[in-house]
Amino acid sequence: MVSQRGLQSITLESPMRRCASATNWTFYDPSENPTAPINLGVAHNDLLQDKLLEKISSSLTITRKDLDYNCAYGSIILRDRVASFVTRQFKTAEPLVADHVTAFTGAGAAVYYLSVALADPGESIMVIAPYYGMFDGDICGGTGISLFPVYLPTLEDNFVHENVLEEAFERAKKENVKVKALLVTNPDNPIGRCYSREGLETFARFASKHSIHLILDEVYALSTFSHLDTSLSADTVISAKEESDDPFTSILSLENLSDLIDPSLVHVIYGMSKDFALNGLRIGFILDQNNETLRSVLHASAVMSYISSITDRTISNFLSDSVWIDSYISTNRRLLADSYAKISIFFKDHGVRHLPVQAGHFVFIDLRPFLIQKNGGRPPTLKDEQELWQTLLDNGVYVAPGEAFRTKEHGFFRITFPLRSDLLELGLDRLYKTTVGFGENRVIKESQALKASK
Repeated sequence: MVSQRGLQSITLESPMRRCASATNWTFYDPSENPTAPINLGVAHNDLLQDKLLEKISSSLTITRKDLDYNCAYGSIILRDRVASFVTRQFKTAEPLVADHVTAFTGAGAAVYYLSVALADPGESIMVIAPYYGMFDGDICGGTGISLFPVYLPTLEDNFVHENVLEEAFERAKKENVKVKALLVTNPDNPIGRCYSREGLETFARFASKHSIHLILDEVYALSTFSHLDTSLSADTVISAKEESDDPFTSILSLENLSDLIDPSLVHVIYGMSKDFALNGLRIGFILDQNNETLRSVLHASAVMSYISSITDRTISNFLSDSVWIDSYISTNRRLLADSYAKISIFFKDHGVRHLPVQAGHFVFIDLRPFLIQKNGGRPPTLKDEQELWQTLLDNGVYVAPGEAFRTKEHGFFRITFPLRSDLLELGLDRLYKTTVGFGENRVIKESQALKASK
């Protein structure tokens, strides 16, 4: 026998978790695992792995002190270096200090503990949708907290409509849903857009009006690239003009934040998995400058999310080299821009529409025309999307379906692009050939698809 709370965790409807589990987290490798699907579904960045491996290896030092307990929410050295890093890179209006940083075992854990600290069972967190699919488990798993999605007028629309937020809040009240916070991912996941300063101000005014918390997930903050000159080589330092055109604005950089909202209601999530491609090290942070009570709660919670002293020391050493960090961020952004340009050209040449991207590791593509063709003109259903997703997986490519991000229209898929060129090309070839065959109602066997894509 297990508790009802435990059962709720495994019966929770989480399409992203369900899809990822179907792969057994086993992906294609030409020598070690050639029959597994190519991973175009999980957000990851392979472009600078050799450089990162070298730097992380040199940052990894173990002393006698590491054999003992460390501070559960991060050593003072780690938190001080994270604070300095964020202050400099996010151009914060007020400098962060170590006390403003609480470390957890990944950004997902940070989202979980922050949600539990802000909302009680039966309450809800409003989230801009489509939204990152793992929020379902990170926030709702075993907590009794629900998500209340808010959709902007179109997927292409990154203008924040205050009336849309207000209408959603009124709808929540009519449905007896008590909203405790608004959660915004900036840069956005899955669409890869950045919200303007005016948009952030609208979010802040809305949260203030209704006395709810405002949570910004900024894990892709330094993975912007739409402002860069793609004709320049990857090792070219980002110019002052390019820097000034950066589409990302951190909520912490707003000088007028206290005029918009009580700053104690504003909280930021960050981590090392995305901007630094360190998914496996599992370390994330809650950044809070003005809510001492909340920070005390988070410090107590961190005992259940104790980061390894080895990870603590490694990331502390890693962040101490600001010259290397600046060089890495610049090179990474240019390589992201180059990889995005390649995938954009591929989709354009093959007649596949995708939403324009400013940041992140992925594009959101529209495969509805192929489903409509298969259906003889009928609009796609969720079942159609699921069948195409399964067919793609059966034919050697894993992608993230729109269902995983709670899209309202069916037939969208998120495709990860910062991969080695040969791997990306092979994955896109499988994706396109399988999708065309599916749209033409041709049954494609796995062996045929794999042979065709070699």
